[in-house]
Amino acid sequence: MRKNTEFRGMGFEIQNEEIVPLFDPPHLLKGIRNNFLEHDATYLYNGKRQVATWNDIVKLYEMDVGDDDTKMCNKLSDVHIYKDKIKKMKVSLAAQVFSRTVSAVMRGIITHGSTTLPRSAMDTADFLLFFNKLFDSVNGTALVVGLPGNLKYAATKDSPHLNFWPKAVKTLEFIPPSLKHWKHTIRGFHYLWQKLQKVGVHYFPTRSCVIYVSRICLALLSYQSTYL
Repeated sequence: MRKNTEFRGMGFEIQNEEIVPLFDPPHLLKGIRNNFLEHDATYLYNGKRQVATWNDIVKLYEMDVGDDDTKMCNKLSDVHIYKDKIKKMKVSLAAQVFSRTVSAVMRGIITHGSTTLPRSAMDTADFLLFFNKLFDSVNGTALVVGLPGNLKYAATKDSPHLNFWPKAVKTLEFIPPSLKHWKHTIRGFHYLWQKLQKVGVHYFPTRSCVIYVSRICLALLSYQSTYL
């Protein structure tokens, strides 16, 4: 660390190298789901105060009967929905609930006037869609040309990431202190992408910052070093 100088970056410095700490997005998504199981989520979305509740998801699941060919949300099962059956350590189960499909089905049922779900469930649909977009924005890998509005791919100069992340932080203001790490992580991704562009990087595969990807890279490096 440099003496008698003030570091103005987002993280900290070690031997003149800036370190920007991030929390692992899959673990953050599980944390949101686990908290949402027990507590309604009050949040600000598009300037409006909204309240999402897990009970809306249970109602949707219980009305969506049939087999895989007829159910609207055919990826959902008891282990996604019921508190005593949920496998809380599986990221995929959380991601399949916080999905565009579940949000769209819920929204469609309400829009078409069904009384199966209350009108207030639209807040839950918005909540699911927001976290679907948020998780996509920090889980992208492929560089896809021609889809400038999509958050699920790597960040580029034409992608919506730089505009989406600051708005997402405002929505995340509702999060209780125990889950504040989402805000820090999104600010970190935003800061990193701005820094990378300044040094000539043209795309940022955000998923490269996920813990298990980093572990694989370290394992490969360790394996290769054994045979050098």
